[in-house]
Amino acid sequence: MKRRLLSASLLFLCGFPFTVDAGARQAKEKTAAPALNRVFLGWVDLVPDDWQLHGFSSKAEWSETVDALNGFFQRSCTSKWLADRTVTGAKSINDVDATGHDVLIKFSDVRIDYDHYELYLSIHFINPKDNSEFRVIRTSPYGVNKFGFTRYLRASLESVAKRVSSECPQYVPEGPTRVSVFAVPAAGVASSEESTVEAAVNLVRGRLKAGGVSVVDKSTAADLSIEVREVAPTNLKTRGDSTVSFRAQVTSGGEGITVKPALVDSGGEKDMEDAARTLATQLLVMIGRYRATGILR
Repeated sequence: MKRRLLSASLLFLCGFPFTVDAGARQAKEKTAAPALNRVFLGWVDLVPDDWQLHGFSSKAEWSETVDALNGFFQRSCTSKWLADRTVTGAKSINDVDATGHDVLIKFSDVRIDYDHYELYLSIHFINPKDNSEFRVIRTSPYGVNKFGFTRYLRASLESVAKRVSSECPQYVPEGPTRVSVFAVPAAGVASSEESTVEAAVNLVRGRLKAGGVSVVDKSTAADLSIEVREVAPTNLKTRGDSTVSFRAQVTSGGEGITVKPALVDSGGEKDMEDAARTLATQLLVMIGRYRATGILR
């Protein structure tokens, strides 16, 4: 009897890992990120009923301002931060039908911080095909110090658009295009600063590879050569702390390819990872445009 129980137990244990692996694989497949080329932007709910809290004379006046702020946010994404893909903006808080899109981007936990002139919110990336959330950015502050209630909310929404673009890179189908990315430390910098630039370059390489770009070594012939260096912050402050910025010099590397030298700047970010992520997004947009115009294949 004991032998039978032992045999049954062994059979159960041998079969159990396969069951777990299959379940994990199904869960992974269900929540896998799609190619994010068709984007549906959700509504940023600034709560029309809070009109008195914000010092407006009526609910209608604040509702009109909320509509205008959402319109500004959507235009910023369409014309600048997500200009390389198809973007549809929600017309109201109840407009959530993302049928035909690759991703639905929803915003929650929206809160206005009067003390630091910032907007707090969470960002959710949802696959419309099965309504599964495959990425979430927990509640974070966005914005820069600008006087005037509407002005700093616009600046905050611009920061949100920038973050959305860095977390929602377009997939550029991998092809013959070869890109070399390397660090160029400024003369006389400390070794710790050199390692910061190298770490940023590694992050940029990873983001480009994830976007379908073929990244090669510096010694390998490349179609585009990208030199990354850190830019000393000038008058860029975030709550009194210096921000981080990287600049990339893009030049031609392959025969028969003529690309005008271009500077791509990440702008001021709160930390190295955010700056590197933003720089990679800007480079993906540039490579996508080069391909669209036939300069690169």
